[in-house]
Amino acid sequence: YKHISLRLLHLSSREDFQQKQNQQYQIGLVKAASGVVYHRKYYHWQLQKQ
Repeated sequence: YKHISLRLLHLSSREDFQQKQNQQYQIGLVKAASGVVYHRKYYHWQLQKQ
């Protein structure tokens, strides 16, 4: 019985870990995307200033 519960605990913690990884990945994507947009706007603004 203990063996089974330990196994379940291990599985659930692994799923939790994967969810955290996915969250970090999504946050990274959002940051990267907003960074690209920011750089484009800044670049455009610099061109207009000249």
